[in-house]
This record gives sequence, structure tokens and C-alpha cells, in this order.
Amino acid sequence: MWTSAGCCHAPTNIVQGAPDVLTWPFSFDPVIGALGYVVRYRAVGAADWLMSDVEEATTLYVPVQEACTPYEAQIASNCADGIGDWSESLFFTSLGCGSCVD
Repeated sequence: MWTSAGCCHAPTNIVQGAPDVLTWPFSFDPVIGALGYVVRYRAVGAADWLMSDVEEATTLYVPVQEACTPYEAQIASNCADGIGDWSESLFFTSLGCGSCVD
């Protein structure tokens, strides 16, 4: 699908980076017209989302709240008219499950 410059769509080509105990990084391609990006996240099954501050970088870090917990995250572009569409859900399990799992 073709979109013109300035459309506030979700970032694409999202890649999970190497996590540490406190954060889980996601990198993605820049979106033309985006002023920054936000990530929202929650433990799988939780009703409420937590949301990061707006960042200009194309790598965002999800803060890990609990060890060995499955999480869901979504990333959106922040444009002149507000936050655009959210990406598809990204899933990961935080570290701390033990040496046979981490």
C-alpha cells in the first residue's frame, strides 16, 4: 500500500534487540513525518496499558516490571496531529526465569 509523506502510520520492520534484566529493546524503521515514537506495554492478560514518554530515537526500551513475566507491547508514531495507529502486538517474556530458560 502506498502512503504519502506525513501519514502517521505505525512503524514497520520492528526487531527485538538483546534484553537485559531491566529493559527490552525494540528497533524499527523511521516513519516520515513522525516527531517521535511511543511504546505501550502490559503483562499479558492485564487490562491496562502503561505508556512510555515520547522518544525521537527509533529504538525504544520497554521497562520490565516483573521477572519471568510474559509481556505485550505495541509501538506508534507521534505526529503533529497526535499518536497514530499502533503496531501489531509484540510479545516477549522478561528475563529471570532461571538459567535453563533465559
